[in-house]
Amino acid sequence: MSPLATPIESPPPLRHGRIGLRAVTNRDAGVLRSLLVDNRDWLERWEATYPGGGGVVPGSIPMNPVIRAMRRL
Repeated sequence: MSPLATPIESPPPLRHGRIGLRAVTNRDAGVLRSLLVDNRDWLERWEATYPGGGGVVPGSIPMNPVIRAMRRL
């Protein structure tokens, strides 16, 4: 449940030439998970760490719940 009285609408996509940027949706879950897994070694240096180690490895869990949680904020 959102802390807001009314949900905020997704902003319209932004485009500049061949590059586009839009809000993530549940349709992106499979592709996002594949990108996280395939690029794990390269992305790891920028990922947040947990004190004492541990935590979830990006791409190791289904992305749909993650995307839903992000969109509720």
